[in-house]
Order: sequence, then structure tokens, then C-alpha cells
Amino acid sequence: MAGKTKRILKSVGKELKKNPPSILAKTRRKKGKAVASKQRVAILLSKARKRGAKIKK
Repeated sequence: MAGKTKRILKSVGKELKKNPPSILAKTRRKKGKAVASKQRVAILLSKARKRGAKIKK
């Protein structure tokens, strides 16, 4: 992973930890912790790609 991509992932990860989307709480309640965790990773990668991180789909 390139330095820029690592920086972006770290930044987005901190943002999601500090201010998680409300949809994660709903998913955790309805589907469980494992599914919510997968959704969190999907959101993290999506936001990172939008900011310019080079991550394969």
C-alpha cells in the first residue's frame, strides 16, 4: 500500500470511530454485530476511494 492510501485509510478510520454512521447501529440491532462490522469496513473503503485511495474492488 502506498503512503497516501495508508494516510487516507487511517484518517477515514479515525473519523468512523469518532462519529459512526447511524445506519451501523440499526444494522447491529437488526442483523447482528458481524454484519455491522462488515458494513463498517465497506463504508470505510468506499469513503477512502472517494478521497483518492487506490484500493481494488
